[in-house]
Formats: sequence, structure tokens, C-alpha cells
Amino acid sequence: MSKQEIESFIVQNFYSYTNPQLAKALNIKMCSLRRICYELGLKRMVLEYFTPEQITYLKRNFKRKGDIELAEIFQQKWPKVKGWTKKHIEKKRKYLNLHRTKQEIKKIHQRNVKAGRFKICSVKMWNKRGRTPEGEIRYWNSRGSGKQYPVIKYNGCFVHWARWAWERKFGKIPKGMKVIFKGDNTKLSEDNLSLVSNEELARINAQKSSQGLSDNYVAGLLTHNNPVLRQAIKNNPVLLEIKRKQLTLNRKIYEQQIS
Repeated sequence: MSKQEIESFIVQNFYSYTNPQLAKALNIKMCSLRRICYELGLKRMVLEYFTPEQITYLKRNFKRKGDIELAEIFQQKWPKVKGWTKKHIEKKRKYLNLHRTKQEIKKIHQRNVKAGRFKICSVKMWNKRGRTPEGEIRYWNSRGSGKQYPVIKYNGCFVHWARWAWERKFGKIPKGMKVIFKGDNTKLSEDNLSLVSNEELARINAQKSSQGLSDNYVAGLLTHNNPVLRQAIKNNPVLLEIKRKQLTLNRKIYEQQIS
């Protein structure tokens, strides 16, 4: 293949092929390909360097303004196609050996707080991470028991699915009442919901706790209304399991005696 044919092929395919693909297709080395591209003036990107004016501005203002604010100012004064970022300013400062003292950093922070620049940080964060759409259902873990319960995104916040579903169908929940699942809480249906008083809920929970021999129930039997000791016992799974096995054995012996 002649030099003219090689150059013609490169010009036609430069923006659709990568350099390794071009070199392979032409059976030439990468260094030769780069040299030909340079001679032909072919570039996939145009590097934009700091101008003397920009460097002077940076030196005069880096002690009073933060890197993010400087990047915003640079974009306004000297717009770039890809935009100025905090990293551009930070790297140039380090290259020029422009460092801030702790006191200067503190003053910049205080100035930004007064200007209200941090109020939109959380908004920017969630815009970047992505927001959960309205109506999405998730399962969260309960802090106390570790059991999972369903929640739904409603009016920008996550709320308990059971309460949301009940109020949507039956109206506002009366004071002193709670909505619970009759059965498995993975069956998300209004028919699986029940409205109970706080007293009824306490009895149901106590019954479940004793029948299931939960950690809290077993620790309560061992500590006799001593909350500090109860917490210490709950952190000892070996002791809890020994007591749980003893209670299970006693129940089986009792069932055999009355049968």
C-alpha cells in the first residue's frame, strides 16, 4: 500500500476507528500511525492550556476563593467546551506551588457558608446519584429486631407501606391505633392489613416474642427487669442459645406430660 493510500485510509476512518484499529488495518506500527496523523493535522481533541491572564487571576485569588468557585468564575470569564472543573484548578495550583494555610481554608469555608453555597449540596448529590421515583417500594431493616418491613416513596419521602395503603383506602388512622400485617408482610394487599390498638399490638408482640423465643424475650427472662444487664446478655449469643434450648426442652417435656 502506497503512502498516499495509507493517508487516504486514515483520513476517511480517523474518527470512526481507534488508533490501534487503524494501525492493525494498515499493518503499521503505532508510532508510525501517530506521526502520519500529526503530519495530516488530525486530532480527536484540542487541549486548552492556561493562559498567562488566567494564571495571574489564579495567583491573585486562590487564597480568598475555593477551587469550585474559581472553576465557576473561569467558566464565566473564559468558557471552555468541556467546562472548567475543581480538578483543573486544583492541579494547576499544585503545579504552581500555590498552597493555602489552614486559616485561609477556614475563612473560605466560612465565606461560602454565609453565601449559602452549601445549601444545594444535598440537592446536587441526589441529582448525581439519581432519585428514587415516586411509588417505588423497598424493604428496610428494623433497628431493634432486624426484621424487614415495606416502605413506599410518597410525596418525596419514604413512608410505611401499611399506613400509606390503609389511609389511601379507609382514611386517616385514629389516634392510638396501629396498622399491622395479618400475615406475611411481603403480600402487599389491603386485605392483609389490620387496624389494632396500642394495647392489642403490645399483646400480639409479647405473644410472638414468647412463642418465637426472641433474643429480647430470652434476655428478659435472665435479667428480671434490669435493662443494662439485658443489653449485655443480648450481646452474648452463646448464652442466649443455651437458655433458648433449655426453654424449648422444657416446653417439649410439658407437652409430653399433658398429652
